[in-house]
Amino acid sequence: YLEGASVAEVEAMDDVAEHFDETEAILVDMPKDQRAAMGHKCLAALGEQWKWLWKKNVLARLSQDVDDGHSTLLFTENGEVQRLISLAVVRLMREDGRMLVQVGEVEDGSVEPLVRLPATKLRPGENARAAIHRLLQEDLRTFAPGMRLGKIEARSEVSDSRRYGLSTKYIK
Repeated sequence: YLEGASVAEVEAMDDVAEHFDETEAILVDMPKDQRAAMGHKCLAALGEQWKWLWKKNVLARLSQDVDDGHSTLLFTENGEVQRLISLAVVRLMREDGRMLVQVGEVEDGSVEPLVRLPATKLRPGENARAAIHRLLQEDLRTFAPGMRLGKIEARSEVSDSRRYGLSTKYIK
């Protein structure tokens, strides 16, 4: 998490580092085509499971995400398929403690409730600093001039993704 950095401060930061375990660091640094090849082995394993037989359209979308480099799939220690997503998250707080959060998302023409901080997925070959800079320039440009650097934290959490229903480790 990055709390309140100006665009200039983000550009000047050299201590924003991704915090992954050793396996995740290797996976994230692998070339996109190698991650996709590994991901397709995981997709093949999912396709053989009965619960995924009726979810062919979900597997097709996940396959596209893998090919585009937006998702990395891996086998966990117990042989389960897990999705790995690297995110840059920004916590924007005012002096009075109020925070900017997203409270919904338009999906298929209707608003789905959702509460989350502004974030962006790291693109292939992009580090956290560049992703934060892109988020500030593209999605948060209105707020960027008044932002100040606070603290930097690294977190990871595992939950089922809303879109795919697949165990996903989010590295933030």
